[in-house]
Amino acid sequence: MLKKILLFVILILAFGLASSVFAQGFYDPLHGQTLEGFANTIINGLMTLGVPLMAIMTIWGAINLVMAAGNPSKIKEAQQAIRWAIGGLVVVMLVEGLFKFGMQTVSGAGSLTQLLNTIQRYLLLIGGPLCIVMFLYGSFLMGTANMENIKKAKNIFIWTAVALAVISVATVANIISLINNLAK
Repeated sequence: MLKKILLFVILILAFGLASSVFAQGFYDPLHGQTLEGFANTIINGLMTLGVPLMAIMTIWGAINLVMAAGNPSKIKEAQQAIRWAIGGLVVVMLVEGLFKFGMQTVSGAGSLTQLLNTIQRYLLLIGGPLCIVMFLYGSFLMGTANMENIKKAKNIFIWTAVALAVISVATVANIISLINNLAK
């Protein structure tokens, strides 16, 4: 368990380092284009391929669903194709949205301090309510008195506590920075 927590902390630190690297404006060697422009090209290509592919997969799944003629295995197969098509579209759209959000956050920050403040603000906005929901879900699982659910609930409690600790450390560091700036 300690290894998992340590890995989680290392990933958080790596995220901080990676965000500062993106802020530096690395160039890709192919066309002298910024990393943001290169990634935009890849994501636009994914969207260009993903949306029509999702439409084709959905139509194919619908045709198979109609052609199943009551055969339960064919109905299940057709439904699975539709689920995968919708899931793939959701993943592609999430990647595009998260990338654009991340790049706006990084490029909108004038300094590393502003970037860290923005990340901390989003952690509080998203992480706080999510931690509450996860604690409630863990409590629900504990209340079932099923040993497997109790194990899941313990893991949920541990990881939610780790997330709260990360959010708290970011908040305390921000408060200390604010006090130091006010004291000057």
